[in-house]
Amino acid sequence: MPNFLARIFFTLAFYTITILSVNAQDNTGFIEKIGVKNGISSNYTTSVIQDSKGFIWIGTNNGLNRYDGYKSKTFLYDSKNSNTISDNLITSLLEVSNGNIWIGTSGGGLNRYNINTGVITRFKHKKEDSTSISSDVILQIYEDSKSRLWIGTKNGLNLLDRSTMTFQKWLQPNKCQTCKYSIKSIVEDDKGNLWIGDEFYGLYYFTPSSGKFTKPHLDYSGKHRLPSNFIHDLVFNNGTLWVGTDNGVILLNTLTKRFEKIAINNIKDRHFIEDIYIWSLYNDNNGGIWLCTNGNGLIHYKTDTNEISVYKSDGNSDYKIGNNLVQDVLVDKSKNIWVATRGDGLNKFNLKSLIFKHWESNNNNSNSLVNNDVRAMLQDVDGTIWIGTSNGLSRFNSKSNAFKNYIKDFSYKADAKKPKIRAIYRSKSN
Repeated sequence: MPNFLARIFFTLAFYTITILSVNAQDNTGFIEKIGVKNGISSNYTTSVIQDSKGFIWIGTNNGLNRYDGYKSKTFLYDSKNSNTISDNLITSLLEVSNGNIWIGTSGGGLNRYNINTGVITRFKHKKEDSTSISSDVILQIYEDSKSRLWIGTKNGLNLLDRSTMTFQKWLQPNKCQTCKYSIKSIVEDDKGNLWIGDEFYGLYYFTPSSGKFTKPHLDYSGKHRLPSNFIHDLVFNNGTLWVGTDNGVILLNTLTKRFEKIAINNIKDRHFIEDIYIWSLYNDNNGGIWLCTNGNGLIHYKTDTNEISVYKSDGNSDYKIGNNLVQDVLVDKSKNIWVATRGDGLNKFNLKSLIFKHWESNNNNSNSLVNNDVRAMLQDVDGTIWIGTSNGLSRFNSKSNAFKNYIKDFSYKADAKKPKIRAIYRSKSN
């Protein structure tokens, strides 16, 4: 019985490897779903980060969660307890250089979680206090290279003075006194200045040394233009500003001030990234930019090869996730991909587990598989894999990645034209 089960297992494994290497259309088995069944407070996840200790922090529409890989600790608003988060709808998360966690909420202002004491400090807008934060709707929290903490809100940009715990703010980048600027994204460039993405009014440039906003003179000619003024996220990568909007993503060459489309090797893949609603962008600092979309799943772009991989719940997808509404993504220290979805909780998978190997017969290589019609398999006691095909037997050495083939080594009946092997079995006497 053990040999029979082993034979079935390795046969299925070989077929699985062969099929997936050709068509990786249904890989939901590699996706781990983490949601309310795992103690997470909601399946509507809005943001996800990993802190320096390895904990995964998960923001949702119903509280904050700290997940250790096994269980979750939940942080919820309690009107009777000031040492709780100020609102349950989490919009932004950030671990800063000293290890504390900053939490943005939609209506409850800004929160700081002291990682050493467990104390939560709330920062809320107060009309009578000019040094308070400008809005209780927090859209972005960003720490620059000088450890300055910038907060984008529904009503302007804020800079925290950590010595006094007060805020300096810029409410109207232009002369419009009735406009409320909704700062959705903040990113620092190689000069130490900030690119600011407004939720309604487009792209701005902010110089901290002067405290001034400018509307940069950009080349909007031809097809290479900003697809929308509704900017949701920004990523600065090697002199290029990635701009995610509600109508696609475009690249700004900050030297030429010219917008450029993403280069794609396979022209058939272009429809995956054009005219799509971008929720957020993520730079994994390993040559990849991830695009989180509103209805088009998760898209991974390799900057060195100009190739994309698509992760969706349906249709043409390299690997399937639980929901096409992707709010955020994280690549952790172990190369796990954490996908924050709206309604399907967190989806987690590991890039290493998605690497498949494929072997096939090659007439020009005597060390290749003897035949592509594989019918039986067995793993030997020393780890050697025996493969039975419709035209002979192969012995696979995983260390050398080579096959030794047997075609004319069998005594079979004269009426059998080929050694068609349908089963392999090792006897007790070897």
